[in-house]
Amino acid sequence: MGFFLLGYDLPLHDSLTSIAETIVTFISLGLLATCLGRVSYALSMTKRILIVFGFALLSLSALLGFPFTPSALFTGHALEAAVSAVILAAILVPLAFRSLESVELDVMRALIARSSTEVKDNGKSFIGMGPLRAMYSQNFSIVELSARMNMAGAGGAYRSARLKMSRAIFITVALAIVYFLVILRYSPGGKAAQTLTALNLNPVMLVASVYISISVVFMSMSVLGNERLWLGFTSMDPSNYLRNLVVAKAMSLLVFISPFIAADIALAALGIGGALASAIATAAILPSSLVLIVYIAGLTSPLQIKEDMMMPGQFNLRQMVLILPMFLTIGLIEASTIFLPFAIGASIFMIALCYLIVRSKSLGNRLIQAMVNNGFV
Repeated sequence: MGFFLLGYDLPLHDSLTSIAETIVTFISLGLLATCLGRVSYALSMTKRILIVFGFALLSLSALLGFPFTPSALFTGHALEAAVSAVILAAILVPLAFRSLESVELDVMRALIARSSTEVKDNGKSFIGMGPLRAMYSQNFSIVELSARMNMAGAGGAYRSARLKMSRAIFITVALAIVYFLVILRYSPGGKAAQTLTALNLNPVMLVASVYISISVVFMSMSVLGNERLWLGFTSMDPSNYLRNLVVAKAMSLLVFISPFIAADIALAALGIGGALASAIATAAILPSSLVLIVYIAGLTSPLQIKEDMMMPGQFNLRQMVLILPMFLTIGLIEASTIFLPFAIGASIFMIALCYLIVRSKSLGNRLIQAMVNNGFV
């Protein structure tokens, strides 16, 4: 994340001192993000939410003129931003090293607490629905997010969470409103304003697009990993099942991020540069990227999760190929935000590529064969 921010922040500074302050800020932020994950691991969900809320307020305070926050780097207070970032890192780095002494105990405590949590829900009825309708109904009613987490001395673990679509939309609507208001409020001055205007850049929009792109990773991991072939493949033709499964997940992602698309359209109507291009790219490139990532993961190194919180084995180097489509996605989104013609062209290209992938029966059969060969049941 720092590389993306650093790439368009450095040109805004005209002195070596200012550039040095920017680099110090991003190094400190890298340490801060790394240490915060370790320190907060053993905390309760309530405390984590409070920490996130506190850091969010600290970051947004730069828009109100408060200089002693790392985000003040983008409002012309490079020295104050560097000082605040160093202070935060100096506080959290010792705490992170101290917490490593009890890492195994913290991991076991977390595993026991989370694995014993019972989720009660009335569930969704599929009575009277055919296989296809039930599949799409399921994916439009929930959002499934999955991720692998690593802990020192504890190997890898897998977490998967399901949210009702209504609850997920409520969260993204709230975030989209904040996104909309921050972009309207953000107005850099001096050389920063001239550079950003000339390049049609909006730092808030670019940073938000990167984080929105990460949602593709969390949604794509569960598409094949949580599948049970003996159940899905008996309901319809296997290649047809996988095709519709991936399309349903892509459409679910589109609904999930739709509040941000609506916010971009509203910003474009108010004359904010790059907003229309961002809306087009987000609506077309991100769902298409999910399809691309699922197929690449399935063909290179598919991995079936047979039990939540347990990894069946260590990831291998072939799975590092998933970084490439993720970088491609972020690169296309960032470039699309700057150039509207590029956004239209990239969107058409990704939709066409997605269509060719899901329509290819031979590619679908190769994916099925790879899953079977890797022990999917």
